[in-house]
Amino acid sequence: MSLNESQWASFRQSYFVAGLNDEQLQRVAELGVVRHLVAGEQIMMIGEKSNDFYVILDGKISIRVADGDELATVGPPSVLGEMALIDDQPRSASAFCVTLTTLVRFEAKPLRRLMWQDKELGFVVLSNLARVLSARLKTTNEKVDFLMDKVDPWEHSIG
Repeated sequence: MSLNESQWASFRQSYFVAGLNDEQLQRVAELGVVRHLVAGEQIMMIGEKSNDFYVILDGKISIRVADGDELATVGPPSVLGEMALIDDQPRSASAFCVTLTTLVRFEAKPLRRLMWQDKELGFVVLSNLARVLSARLKTTNEKVDFLMDKVDPWEHSIG
């Protein structure tokens, strides 16, 4: 993977690779492919079967559910498609570029192989992904709690 100085700095700041030493970081980076996308371009589609995983280097991306509602807008140092590394299931959301965007795309299979070969690297990466998923679950819980507080269970009752 060929990154300029600014992109390399952004990659290093991604929480996906936090805690890796320089040699491990280089081994992970070698598996990535840089993609440059324009505003409006689709990165992922809900329901598609793909195991690609992305590190955002530059730009903004809108994460949307099936009805078009926006769940979030994310940028560096966020990651996309991290669940594909863990559960190998169809996408649960769609992602569209809001601005000019630069990503690093990783295929899950070679990344999993590296994580298996270098257990320390694998532990660090999985720990980082667990923190990402935990934070997203906490955010979701807060949103559900907020929405539950807005609902009157007796609003549509008889009498």
